[in-house]
Formats: sequence, structure tokens, C-alpha cells
Amino acid sequence: MCGIVGAVAQRNVVPILIEGLQRLEYRGYDSAGIAVRQQDGGLGRIRAVGKVAMLRQLLETNPVSGNLGIAHTRWATHGMPAERNAHPHMSGEKVAVVHNGIIENHAELRAELQAKGYFFTSETDTEVIAHLLAHLQTDEPDLLRAVQKAIKQLVGAYGLAVCTPEDADRLIVARAGSPLVIGLGIGENFIASDVFALLPVTQRFIFLEEGDVAEIRRDGVRVFDVAGNPVERQERLSQLSASTTDKGPYKHYMLKEIFEQPSVIAETLVMQQRVEQRALPIARAGMRHQTCRLVDDQDRLVLVNDVQADVFRLVGVFLGQRFRRHLHILAAPHLLFPACRQAAQQDMAGLDPALQAVARVFRQQLGQTLVESFAGMLHGDGEG
Repeated sequence: MCGIVGAVAQRNVVPILIEGLQRLEYRGYDSAGIAVRQQDGGLGRIRAVGKVAMLRQLLETNPVSGNLGIAHTRWATHGMPAERNAHPHMSGEKVAVVHNGIIENHAELRAELQAKGYFFTSETDTEVIAHLLAHLQTDEPDLLRAVQKAIKQLVGAYGLAVCTPEDADRLIVARAGSPLVIGLGIGENFIASDVFALLPVTQRFIFLEEGDVAEIRRDGVRVFDVAGNPVERQERLSQLSASTTDKGPYKHYMLKEIFEQPSVIAETLVMQQRVEQRALPIARAGMRHQTCRLVDDQDRLVLVNDVQADVFRLVGVFLGQRFRRHLHILAAPHLLFPACRQAAQQDMAGLDPALQAVARVFRQQLGQTLVESFAGMLHGDGEG
């Protein structure tokens, strides 16, 4: 499972990027890399096969520094674990890209770009994006507009972060089927594929929605929807602590998870009680809402609604536990479908599209970027 971290600041971002990658190590990966816009205006790239610690060692002997950069941990899909296949990928010195997801039409795009004279050094689908952007920038030098044009040619799932040597104060990110989050700071901003990577530097986050493209600068963020229109995405304050993903005194993450089970269960039970206390009166109110209807076909409950998502989530939790039946929830279907397509999200693979939509509601409302299926709760298997 790949991980992305990026930063634009007034300080050297390399320590931020490396610590962010280390906080994503729980995902599993086989290589890591970093690209930074240096003071001389060039892009400095370092990549390594193996752990982030290997990348850190390389940076000690071949240091790079700068106020803007992107970093990545890779789990091999296209091409073996090797330095040439590790991210970031570049097209000459023009553009650097990190990417989560799978570009399904990469072979066709690769052939077209090779015919135009672009030389590939890896077997990855990601390098296609780098060369495509470089090609588009010959007619459209603005990176934001180039990215918006490029993603229209991509088929598949992607979470992208892009930088160029010409932009000393700008990252461009885009997502479709693969999560990305923006971390908000003071005079600095960040991006990542998971909030855990950014908890040491901020607890203020914006979760990008499907099809969003965003421009990240030190002094602000602009978000554009799938149609290219400027939009406002809600800022959320995370209650997670930076220690959440630390291994602490444990040798590895599995050992940490084993010993943390008692405290996690206790916290879950407390949260369950709080949800139930809120859900009952809200559920009763929700049933009276004119846009909310409950259909009981004896096999399952189907709840359709367009009211506020967090309220509706609690209604769904209450009903799923109360009636102990198969529960389908459709909230703002135009935002929820198509459901996440990325094959790497194995924990959703067994769910039908409606339940995948429910998982997305929970993920967005609870401030998480990791998909959680909630299948047991929605099927009424839990206590309640």
C-alpha cells in the first residue's frame, strides 16, 4: 500500500517528509523516495529500495534541502522493487510526480508518448503521468491547468502530487478513487494520503472529494471540483494524536496492536455508548423528515435521505443495530457513486456498491482516509 507526503513551507521540508513517510510504514512498502525543489532552482531526487531508514541514510551522504517537496513509499504493482521504479518519477528536470493507485490505460499512453520521443526509465504506470504532464506543458505552461488536462486522459484510480522547478511555492494534487488529505498550517501547508503522516505538524485537515484538484501554497489552498469550478471543502479538526502510529516501546506494529487491544476495546465501548445516546433522538427526528423514508421488504432496510450526512450516519447506525437487518443507506448518491474503485482497498472488495457508499460516508464524517467497511455493524452483528 503506497503512501504520499508533501509540504510547502518557509523551512526545510525534508525532515517533515521523512517523518511523514515513517508514520506510513505500517501500510507496508518496498521502496521510498523524495524530490525537493532546492535553493538553486533544480529538483533534487533521492530514491532507495527498502525501508525509509535506507532513504534517510542516503540523504545523510547526499543531502538535499528545500522549502517544497514530495515523498512516497511504494508497494510494487507495475515493475519489480527497484530504484528505477521507485517514486517520485520525473520527466527530465521538468516535473516530479508521486502517485497512489493504478492507471489502467498506461500502456496506450506510454506508446503514444514514446512515439513523440519520450524515453521511459521504469516499468511503472506513474512515469506515464510525468511525461504526459511534461508534454502538455509545452502548450500549457501553468501546472494547475496542465494537471486538470492530464487527468482527463487517465483511466483508473489515482492520488497525485506534482511539483516543478519553476514553481517555488506551489504543489498540485488530484484524487480519484484514492484518498488525499490537505494539512493546514501557519505559513505552511501539507498533503498526504493519510492524516497520520501529518499529525506532528498539524491537526487541521481538508479531505478532498472524488475528482478534486487542489493548489497548495504556503499562504493558502484552492480546491477545484471535477468540473474545474472553485469549491470550498470543510476544514476538520482531528482528535488523533501523533502517538497513534508510533511503535512506541514495541519492536513492530503487530506487537503494538496486540498489547493495545484492551485499551482500544475500552475506547470503542465508550464511543459506542456516545453514538447510541445521540442516535436514538436523532433517529426518531429523522424518521419524521419529509426527505427520509424507510422501506421494509422483510429482507433488508433501505434508507434514502439527503439531510446532513453526520446526522444521517447516526440514524443508520441506530437502525442497523435496532432492527438487526441488512441495512442499505444512500445519502447524497451523486457524491457517493461511483464507489471507490481502487483494487488495493481490499477491505471493501466484498461489499456491494451501496455498502461501499456507506463506508465512504463513515470515512468522510469520522475524519479518516483509510476505508473501513463497517460491514458487521451494518449487518447488525454487533451488540446493541
